[in-house]
Amino acid sequence: MSIKSDKFRYQIQWFLFNVSAVNCIIVSIVQWRYWFHTEFEEPDAVANLFVVSNLDLPIAVCLIDIFLTLIVVRFVHVVYPLSCLIVYLLFTIIYLAAGGKNSLRNFSIFPFLDFKNQPGLAAATTVGATFAALLAQATLKGLYALRVRCMDSKRTDAAHLTEEMSPVELESLAADFRAV
Repeated sequence: MSIKSDKFRYQIQWFLFNVSAVNCIIVSIVQWRYWFHTEFEEPDAVANLFVVSNLDLPIAVCLIDIFLTLIVVRFVHVVYPLSCLIVYLLFTIIYLAAGGKNSLRNFSIFPFLDFKNQPGLAAATTVGATFAALLAQATLKGLYALRVRCMDSKRTDAAHLTEEMSPVELESLAADFRAV
């Protein structure tokens, strides 16, 4: 592969990783809050297994991805999930303006994004989602810094493990790790 195609491949990988990891953190926290603040009659073991696996597994995969791969996490990559948020909000507004209805025949996709009937709640949700994305990206950056620090303490040639490395250099370093 050429360096140009490698660069494009890494850009796609960074985009997908950052969007999925940030959303994974936000959705898992919101779902945990909902699950533990909602009264259920008597959840059975299968329901508990289903809920816990849906809430914990994405975060576990995200952590494994950060600590076992050589992906570089930068705070500036928060533009990827924020751009998806903007596209989704534009879709929601266009959907509402076009008279679309959800499965319950309501004019909003989600009650907390009902810009027509509850614009304050929708605006607060949008601002909250923006801050949550910033906080989630900061968390990912912190975990990345922890991984780099752990790697630096384990390797003698730690000077090569910096954020300034190009994706091609990182791939070469990964090949070195696999060869060991």
